[in-house]
Amino acid sequence: MRIDEIIGEDTVILGMKASKRNDAIRQLSKVVAPKTVSMGPDELAKGLILREEKGPSTATKSGFAITHCRTDAVDGIFGGAARLLKPVDFREPGGNLTRLVFLFVDSKERNEDYLRLLSRITRILSKEKVREKLLSAGTPKEFVNILAEHDI
Repeated sequence: MRIDEIIGEDTVILGMKASKRNDAIRQLSKVVAPKTVSMGPDELAKGLILREEKGPSTATKSGFAITHCRTDAVDGIFGGAARLLKPVDFREPGGNLTRLVFLFVDSKERNEDYLRLLSRITRILSKEKVREKLLSAGTPKEFVNILAEHDI
């Protein structure tokens, strides 16, 4: 499954106003949860925040975080992304702030697909030019197209 089949224009928030990690997670959960049909935004946010608290941090020194969790409440992979208006402390061990947040939730049954997805999105975001394009994308469609272009 391609990343642009998981993250759609309707699950991308550009210019998110969040002052803390958990606030960003809650806001992004509000756009992703309806796609799951079976999870409410509060339930999704709770699972993601618990995963963040348990560690290790999902934030990177490169300014992006991939918050994720697995649950029996969904039967597939669902995702979203946000570009924060101002960088937020996602508790990256080096103290670097986060501007791009990606959210994924998957069924506990799909371990291999889940790990492959996390690996692919990490590989895509590890490229500085891709992050720069995402940070300057003018629309959610452009944001998703950038991800699709680099999802090989």
